[in-house]
Amino acid sequence: MVGAVKRQAFHVQSQGCSTHVKRAYILTAICLVAGLVVFAVSRVTQYLNSPLRSTGPVDDPQAQMLIRDLVTHYFEIYGSRSVVEDPGTLSEIVSGEYLTWLQSLVERSDSDRWPITVALDLREVVVLDYSPNRFRSIICGVWTYRRDSRRTVFPQTFIRIVSVVEEEGKWKMTASFDFTDSSIIRRGEWEYAPEWMKRELGNVPDIAPEYETCGMH
Repeated sequence: MVGAVKRQAFHVQSQGCSTHVKRAYILTAICLVAGLVVFAVSRVTQYLNSPLRSTGPVDDPQAQMLIRDLVTHYFEIYGSRSVVEDPGTLSEIVSGEYLTWLQSLVERSDSDRWPITVALDLREVVVLDYSPNRFRSIICGVWTYRRDSRRTVFPQTFIRIVSVVEEEGKWKMTASFDFTDSSIIRRGEWEYAPEWMKRELGNVPDIAPEYETCGMH
């Protein structure tokens, strides 16, 4: 009788231990799955927000068209009376510290002398590199503008490096640097560029020499 009771007690105790072990295994499995999910999400987030990775130039017609459309829209808004009246308009095509910098430029400028876009001849677009929501590109062409109501127009050749990012389904420019005058690079003026611009565009002096004849082919 006593032996039977002991065996029953041992059996109950064994069942209890087995239940605890099973619970421990389940909790361990849940923790592992949760850890894997967190790791996967962090990797995807890191991938989407990572610096530009691929080496260019990139032969991607869709990306080139995207840049063309964005740059055209940029000059339409930047070279307009509406941006003088409301610098906030720039937020449609510019983002981050570049937006703050441009808005400050507009506010400090003489509104009667602000350049108004007459025409844009975008001659070449080179996509340097990209990640899923980020591009960096060389653009070059001729921007023709006038000073407000004056009839005289000024054609201005430009070679620029720009970076763009996707925000809530819209592509916006985050930085731009003009090196049409290549001596700017040789004189070391890039060193005085804001840190945010360097962060967005990379080391421009390493890139610029290859594109000094952009748009002249």
